[in-house]
Amino acid sequence: MASLRCAEVTLEHGYKCFIITAVSDLSGSTSFTTPGYAHTYGSAIATGNIATGTATTTYTPPQTYRFLKPGVILKIKMSNSEKSLQPYESIILGRHTHPKDAAFLRQSLREYLGINS
Repeated sequence: MASLRCAEVTLEHGYKCFIITAVSDLSGSTSFTTPGYAHTYGSAIATGNIATGTATTTYTPPQTYRFLKPGVILKIKMSNSEKSLQPYESIILGRHTHPKDAAFLRQSLREYLGINS
């Protein structure tokens, strides 16, 4: 999705291609725990001075829910010529970056993700 947005921004600004020059991970996570609880119900029958009864306790333990909020900042350089972006090629997150054709990338990713115009 981030690459799709880069392609869209490039085209919106009137350029044909872009290259990613920097990446920052802004992902975060959080969690919360529900309290555990017990519920007891029962019944008793008394006849004269004798009573009998039953009771059942249901225990629900605490549950922890974890959430991940992905986030990323991409810095891009835009141009109308892939050749002019070649000096900005670098290694980001262990991968070699190359100039991208924004129109081709947008169309390909929209088809792959099933996004209609």
